[in-house]
Parts: sequence; C-alpha cells; structure tokens
Amino acid sequence: MLRKLDTPSYQAYLVSYRLPWLPYSTSADVPASVQPVWMALGAGAWDAARRSAQASLAESRLFASTERAGLLAGLAVAELMSSRTDEARTAARRSLELYPAQWTARRILVEADARVRDYKACYRTISEHVPVDRPAAWDAPLVHADRCHALASFAWKLGKWEKVATHLEEAYPEGLAGMPDPIREDWFRLSLYRGLPDEATRAAASLIGNRPVTSADELLQTIVQGGWTDRALPLYRELHRSQPGHELVRRRLVALCIKEGQLDEARRIAASAPLRFAA
Repeated sequence: MLRKLDTPSYQAYLVSYRLPWLPYSTSADVPASVQPVWMALGAGAWDAARRSAQASLAESRLFASTERAGLLAGLAVAELMSSRTDEARTAARRSLELYPAQWTARRILVEADARVRDYKACYRTISEHVPVDRPAAWDAPLVHADRCHALASFAWKLGKWEKVATHLEEAYPEGLAGMPDPIREDWFRLSLYRGLPDEATRAAASLIGNRPVTSADELLQTIVQGGWTDRALPLYRELHRSQPGHELVRRRLVALCIKEGQLDEARRIAASAPLRFAA
C-alpha cells in the first residue's frame, strides 16, 4: 500500500490533470453563421452566444451538416458555461450526430460528466473519439499527448492501473527517459500499485538525483515500507555516496544493511562517525 505523501510535489499529477479548454477558432474558414457564436464564446458572453446560435438554427435555410453541427456545438458550450448541463448535453449529442468526427462536442460531454464525477463516461467519450486529418474549421483537434494524458487521468480515478500504464506507455514510448518529473512520480506510484518493485525502483532512481535529501528519503521510504528493502538498499547506497555526511541517510543505510544481512558494510558505515539516533 502506498502511504500518503505530504509533500505537495508528490501529489499525483494525473489526479488533477485537466484537458485543455476550447480555443474558439474564428479563422476565415469558419462559416459566417458560426463566427459570431465563437466570438461571443471567446469573450465569455454566454447569453449572446446562445442567442446567436439559436437564431441561426431557427432559420429556414439549409445548412451543411458540419455548419449546423458547429452551431449546436457552440450552443452546447454556452449552455454548459451557464450551468444548464442537461441542455448542454442535448445540444452536444445533436451536434455529434451531425458530425461524429469532431472533438468540440465530445469535450463538452467530458466536462459535463467530469463535474458529476462520472469518470467512466468521460473515459468512454474520449476513447470513442477518432481524430481526423482535416477537422472542420470551427473544431479544435485533440492533441495525441492530451488524449493519452486524459485517458490515463480518468483511468487513474477509476483505479484501472493497467489502463493507466497502457496510456502512459503510448504517450511516452521511450519510457522514463521521456517523462517529465510529474509523470515519473506518477509512474513510481503506479508501479507500487501494480506490485512491480523493479519498475518502482527504476522510477525512484530517476527521481532522487534531482531532489533534496529529505524528499529523496521520503520517496525511498515508500519502497521500504512496501517491504522491498532489497530494492531500496542500492538506492540508499547511491544517495549516501552523493551525500556522505547526511546523518539521516547514513542511519537509513545502516539499518537496511543490517536488515539485508550486510553486517560488514553496516559496521563500516557506522564506524565512520558516531550515529545519532532519533529519540
């Protein structure tokens, strides 16, 4: 069991991960009927965006399916931002029926479901999205890394550790070397949850060099408390080599050497200076 770590930087990054919000493109390629809706959304004028979308949708002229889908997607955003969640869901689903390849309406559904902590629905909605090479001009394509992070985040919230690992491996095919520190920390936690001490050790080894000693010790103590003292011992040796005068590290190393039967090493380290034990 992974104990709670109190240092804020150790809090799981994926737990608080949020998908980027919509950019509301107003490029020249966006249909004229959608432009004022997107401009109002960009300005945070939700009522104006709703009125503009509803007025255009009420016109009797024929719309291309992607244009009507854009108006409905804009309406869905305005409804959601006005806390009219049911209306937002309805508009988003109607938009998706007209243009299933889009991300915008799916983003609205993900946000609506996340607000009520329906993480299974969030995961499903993102999983069902298949990006296209040339999305509609008003749509905001989902970047591959954001897709992987979002799926990993919702899988984490659902306790689906193997799925989390799959999505992180997809995001970082080069492994630990390509992961930023917040993701490495989550990979460390994930390895413990999955009962993979060797993987946890590799993640810890990649993290401790960039931390203050007390922070590195807190990380390694999680491995010790998991019962994997044989994996923690070489990491404490490395930490002791880099910080030979640090009393806490020396005490930890002596204790681990004794536990692992390395008595000569324990005597040698203990003899290098008097050990001060906590009261």
